[in-house]
Parts: sequence; C-alpha cells; structure tokens
Amino acid sequence: MRYIFVSILLLLVAACGGGSGGDVQPTTANVTPTTASVTLATTGTQPIGKVLLGIGVTIDLPTGVAPKLDANGAVSVSVITPSGVMFNAATVLAPVYIPASGATHGTFSFAMVSSAVGGFGSGEFVTVSLQLAGGATATTGSFPLSGVSLIDSNGATVAGMGATVSGVTLY
Repeated sequence: MRYIFVSILLLLVAACGGGSGGDVQPTTANVTPTTASVTLATTGTQPIGKVLLGIGVTIDLPTGVAPKLDANGAVSVSVITPSGVMFNAATVLAPVYIPASGATHGTFSFAMVSSAVGGFGSGEFVTVSLQLAGGATATTGSFPLSGVSLIDSNGATVAGMGATVSGVTLY
C-alpha cells in the first residue's frame, strides 16, 4: 500500500509541469537609440616616404544629431576617441561644433595630431560619439565629410588621401 501511495504521489508531481498555465512568450522592448558611434577611416593610398602626422575633418550632422556638450557649452572630452591607427597615439585639438540653424545642418570639426614617432598609417583613426534627439537615426551615409586634410611631417597636405565614415553603431 505504501508503494502505491508513493508511486501515485510521484506521478502527480511529475505530471505538474511547473508552468503558469499558458505559453508565455518573451517580450522585447522597443528601445529608441540615443547615441551614434561614428567611426572614420582614411581613404586612398599613403604615398611612399610620406609620414602622416595630422588630420582635420568636418562632419555634416543630420537633423537631431549633435555632440555632447559640457557645462560650459564646449564639446565634451568623451566625444572624440582616437582609435585604430591613432589609438593611444594622438592629441585631439579643440573641436568646434556649430549647431543647426534653420535649413542649415550643424557641423562638427576637429583635428588630431599623431604623438607616435613614425606618425600614423592608413585605416580607422577615430570614433566620434554623437547624441540622437527626437527619434533621430543615422547610417554611414548620414554623415557627409568635408574639409578633410591629411598633413605630412613637413606640414604639407597629402594629395590623394581623404577620409570616410566606415561605420555607425546605434545604441
């Protein structure tokens, strides 16, 4: 009798699936990105014998996109991060942000100087963190570049080289 009772009890426990009585599907939150991480890289071929020491770039900003500003209204130091060929080997000169006005898009300009003895090579050189407001979104094509200038060790502009947006990550 005792074995029958234990067997029935085990069957009852095994039959209870522990579920809540229905198929519960996980839900996903619809999160609006608030930051765009924009990666820039050089284009063109570095001329033989040329040492690249600096680069200047202006990024045209789409509507609703701007760099983070500090309490004094200056661009926050967290906005520009040297990466790739400039990682841990660059000084960022004071960036300039001009907000959008009417039909004119905002712009964000900056320059970087290599602190490495041999300068820097071709490839990714910076990651720029920009804020997205009002549901703004962005892709690599959202950030046209202008005023791109690469400077060699003699202070001359390097012909045949430029820069491009190589990636955008939204989060």
